[in-house]
Amino acid sequence: MPKYADNLSYLDIKNISKAGIYAIGHLAGFCIRVYATGSRSYCLRYVFQNKSKCLIIGNFDILEFNEALNQARKYRDYLARGIDPQIVWHNDNYEYIRKLEDKIILLSASLTNSEQMTKLLNERAQHFAYQYEPSGVNSNTSQVKSNDVKKITFMKAFDLYLSYLEECGTFDKNPRAYSEKKAMIVNHVLPVIGKGFYLSDFTPNDIHKVLCKIWSKHGSLSEKLYQVINNFISWACVNGYYSDLQFKAKLESLMTPYKRKKAERGHNPCLHYSRIPNFCKKLWSIKSVPSLCFLFSVLTATRSQAVRLLTWEQIDFNERTWEIPLDNDKSKVKNRMRTIILSKQAIGILNFLKNSGYQGQFVFPNIRTGSSLSENCFNAIIKQLNNEYEQSGEELLVDYDCLDDNGNPRTITQHGTARSSFKTWTKSDVLENLGKFDSEAVEMCLLHERKDPLKGAYDRSNLLLERRKIMEAWGEYCCKFITEFKLC
Repeated sequence: MPKYADNLSYLDIKNISKAGIYAIGHLAGFCIRVYATGSRSYCLRYVFQNKSKCLIIGNFDILEFNEALNQARKYRDYLARGIDPQIVWHNDNYEYIRKLEDKIILLSASLTNSEQMTKLLNERAQHFAYQYEPSGVNSNTSQVKSNDVKKITFMKAFDLYLSYLEECGTFDKNPRAYSEKKAMIVNHVLPVIGKGFYLSDFTPNDIHKVLCKIWSKHGSLSEKLYQVINNFISWACVNGYYSDLQFKAKLESLMTPYKRKKAERGHNPCLHYSRIPNFCKKLWSIKSVPSLCFLFSVLTATRSQAVRLLTWEQIDFNERTWEIPLDNDKSKVKNRMRTIILSKQAIGILNFLKNSGYQGQFVFPNIRTGSSLSENCFNAIIKQLNNEYEQSGEELLVDYDCLDDNGNPRTITQHGTARSSFKTWTKSDVLENLGKFDSEAVEMCLLHERKDPLKGAYDRSNLLLERRKIMEAWGEYCCKFITEFKLC
């Protein structure tokens, strides 16, 4: 006898906490999909031509239960007639978008001023966002009535937006993007507008205040936050949480003067190479996972992302090399060299961690969660050490050649200390290193592209011996004060 799922109530569905897909009854294949983040969506599981499929119907917090059930029944009817529901879903969206494009072409022929042009482009952007919720579209309406807007706090709406992106597969290739987007809102927007602020009261001037504070100091962050807010508001308009469809155009107008005066990105502050040995000794004495990760990044002259996401599978202990995967590298050029030569000192750190008893995936894990370290772990160490040095009267970890707007030396960064300090050390005439190391081999140690216009089409040497010579010398220099460190 076939098994039939019990009909679950709304509260039963809401109380499901474990990630997975659960049958909720009422209709064959009607399910709820719970994600690891806690968000959930209605879906329909079915078999078509001996293939199991799962069609997402809508977000649990947005779509009414009866509406989701009716849509599932409609797709079941198509399945009974031998039609794949997934094709029906795509055809519905395609037909809608096609009709919309015809309307835009007709309207564009009658434009008389820039104001109409701005209105049309914003309307087009809003309509394209509807392709995941075609049932909520009214092609005769270009503005949502303010009294029809659902009352919801800004943060609650943003959580629903993240759930929507998750359902669309936005975070499949980059899971960290979920927490990064949320952190931008929590750290920069909420302190300005407040936690209980309603989304319907949010204006371009509110986000303008936030962006003005960080626009010239944190160029990359401000650009990301600007884009995230625009996309979020477009989604909110589509789902009836916001009424101003001209938000993007208004914000663009407010930020135009700042974009023109945007400050150029400067160098990453680094620690002078003469202070590197004492700094490495201090990192080793702490012996925490983040401090050892920082020390390893200095010894290998690598970027933050690559070292934080280092797994044991990437290490070849026999050849003493580390192969960085394409996903963890800054450059996404395929088939380029991503091999890091490991010095005896770097191998010594790996052996120390290997013998510590932790058997996780990552070499430098977050001990509490088992996941990789966050990108702020290095800043936390630098801040901690500077607090100690300030109390004891020691020299702070700052770059005297890299000044802020007030003329004060800026605090060092992991990127600058691991890479710029290494590069400067290789050319130091004080240490008689100038001309001692091959300049091309130094660039290869940093995983930089070849400078010749043919990019290695003819010269395919990897300079393995020269690179090993450089990294061994760098390792000995960095760890010359670590007397208790038993090297391999």
